[in-house]
Amino acid sequence: MQRITELAKLNGKHVHMALGQFDGVHVGHQALLKQCLKNAHSAGRPSCVFTFASTPHPEKEEALGRSLLSIDEKLAIFASMGFDYTLVMTFDRIRATTKEDFLDMLAQDGRVSCVYCGEDFRYGFQGQGDVAHLRAYCAAHPVLSAVVVPTVSMFGKAVSSTRIRDALLHHEDHLANALLGRDFKEDE
Repeated sequence: MQRITELAKLNGKHVHMALGQFDGVHVGHQALLKQCLKNAHSAGRPSCVFTFASTPHPEKEEALGRSLLSIDEKLAIFASMGFDYTLVMTFDRIRATTKEDFLDMLAQDGRVSCVYCGEDFRYGFQGQGDVAHLRAYCAAHPVLSAVVVPTVSMFGKAVSSTRIRDALLHHEDHLANALLGRDFKEDE
């Protein structure tokens, strides 16, 4: 897997791109990532994960004291899954980007042909872009399509990084491990 930090490195590649922070790479994230890989392979296109080196929401990590995974641990998981590229940016680089400009950046110069995200995905300045906007953009710009992967639930609730952090804080390791799809390691 090739780690890149510039979208321009994807010019002309028409990648299938999974979008998200992917903290923990839990079973919900894994469903999205696997869908991206499957469709990219079927289309004969490269696969890519777009993630951040820093979190857009540091306040969510305060209780646990850190992310569930370091960027290097996330990259190792993405590589083991078989992704061709991982685009890693700092959140500060795109914090002020409008929702339109964010999608334009992806579609420009044949970089991305299909994006994958969860139902609650937000993008653009102050998270103004949502799945409804993404779908409308793709309808108006047929060079880009979107796959919105349904939320994965376990034990009656949505799987989320916040839920995993809460389970760890309450010493419910069995629940955290089930939501992660693997055992949580303190050094992760």
